[in-house]
Amino acid sequence: MNENIFISLSKEEFQFLIKQAINEELKHHQSKEPERFLNTDEAAIYLRISKSHLYKLTMGRTIPFYKPSKVILFKKSELDEWLKTFRVITEEEIDKEAESYLMKNKK
Repeated sequence: MNENIFISLSKEEFQFLIKQAINEELKHHQSKEPERFLNTDEAAIYLRISKSHLYKLTMGRTIPFYKPSKVILFKKSELDEWLKTFRVITEEEIDKEAESYLMKNKK
């Protein structure tokens, strides 16, 4: 049984609903390719470091990598996560942490 429903929408509300429906359909229809591995040349370029430094990082096991044979491979997503661990906090964040610490430990 088809039931017709009439509602009043503003132009902006209608545009928002259309965009939302299109985005949902695009998500369902996008074919997600499996992640491609980077070789040492590509990873060094991506990280903007020398190949020798990249090799040092793998030797020290400080960077995530794969070694299925003699070839060293990297996942871009894992390199991104690894890079995030080196974020330097801003002076504003330091000030907030200091203020929070002082408020907690106020006697």
